[in-house]
Formats: sequence, C-alpha cells, structure tokens
Amino acid sequence: MIPILLCLGVSSSAWAWGEEGHEVVASIALNFMAPAQKARLQALLASDEDPLTAHDPVSVASWADRLREAPGSGRTVTFQHSRAWHFVDIDRHHPDLMQACQDFPLPSQNTLASAGPERACVVAKIEQFSAELARYKRSGFQPADRPEAVLALKFLIHLIGDLHQPLHAIDDHDRGG
Repeated sequence: MIPILLCLGVSSSAWAWGEEGHEVVASIALNFMAPAQKARLQALLASDEDPLTAHDPVSVASWADRLREAPGSGRTVTFQHSRAWHFVDIDRHHPDLMQACQDFPLPSQNTLASAGPERACVVAKIEQFSAELARYKRSGFQPADRPEAVLALKFLIHLIGDLHQPLHAIDDHDRGG
C-alpha cells in the first residue's frame, strides 16, 4: 500500500512541467544564442514593466502560466483566452502535426497575437508571435510597438517550453497533459 501511495504522490508532480522545466528549456536555449542575440533579448525584456516575474529570459519562461493562473489578482488582463495555446494534441499512434492543427482557426494577420483567437494551435501562435517580433525589428524597434513585442517574446519563450514538455505534445485525450 505504501509504494502505491508514494507512486501516486510522485506521479502528479512528474506530470507537471512546472516552472523548473520552463527555466531549463530557456537556459538551454540561451546557451545556444549568439551574444548579440542575447543582448537584444535581454534589452527587450528589461523594458518590461510587468511585476509577475523578473525580467530575464529564464524567469519569464513561466510567465504565461503564472499570468493565466492569476485571475483573482486584480490584473486587468489575465489572458484566460490563452489556455488552449499551451499544448498540441498530436496522435501518439499516427503523429501528424498538420492534422493536429487542422481544426483550429488560423490567427488573423490583422489582430495582435496576444489578443487571440482563444482556440488556436500552439504552432500557429508561435508563428504569429514570431512574425510580430520580426515586424518590431523591421519597424526599427519603435517604442510604441515595444509593449506588444515584449508580450510576444514572453509568450514565445513560454510556448516553446510547453512544446518541449512531452505531455503537452501528445494526444491522450487530456487537453495538454
């Protein structure tokens, strides 16, 4: 009986990626970045005014989960609509990313990536947030565009970490693990 209880107690934490998993993925990514890329990344995050996490790539890796889980925090924007963005249900017996994303609407090119849609494939959201950062760069890093670029970067760091969590990328009829 005790071994079963121990397994049950350990298994729930094994399912969860948690902040540590996100931080590890961000740390590994940083190790592969060129110094100039790291400097731009850190400069953009340094302009962030959100007190939910520290403003470095490793700390913001868990930002989207913290934000989503803080609806009673008095925040005016909690991104509850982003719940479905954190996983993709790829059939484990017949893996096909295109099929896993086919029933989701494509994000509008005229809408900020952080605005939705509520039901979107994480892969499409990563593409949309990446395009937003590319537009920010092409605009010459206009200060007016910086807040949305910061959101795009924080979501990208987090969502890429989510895709590295095996239970967030396989369909077991559990909506992301």
